Amino acid sequence: MITKISRIAVIAATLAATIGMSGRASAAGALAVNKCGAYGYSYNYASDAEASEAALRNCQGDECHVVANVTGACAAFYWDDNDHCGAQGWGYANSRAEAEGIAAKYCADYGGANCVLRAWVCDGS
Repeated sequence: MITKISRIAVIAATLAATIGMSGRASAAGALAVNKCGAYGYSYNYASDAEASEAALRNCQGDECHVVANVTGACAAFYWDDNDHCGAQGWGYANSRAEAEGIAAKYCADYGGANCVLRAWVCDGS
């Protein structure tokens, strides 16, 4: 009797682990920006499409567009604090520090004299 109960317990544990692994939800996020420094971001959504919609809803302005979808990654947005409708940069990478570095570089490369972090988002699975 103990052997039968042990087998059932092992089968149940294996089944639960298999279902848990296959049923994991991915967390999705997004970063949206417009030409004059407005931004919106989202995280913890079930899909890229939902994350993009939320980021666009959170972005103020008519010309907002999604620049990055993030799942298990990060995105950052820098702008020239001296000219909000001037130079911008955004980056996408596996870590926040990498994404910020990319965004800062692009902002400076596009002529930003005083590039500062405007927004960042990270999301994981």
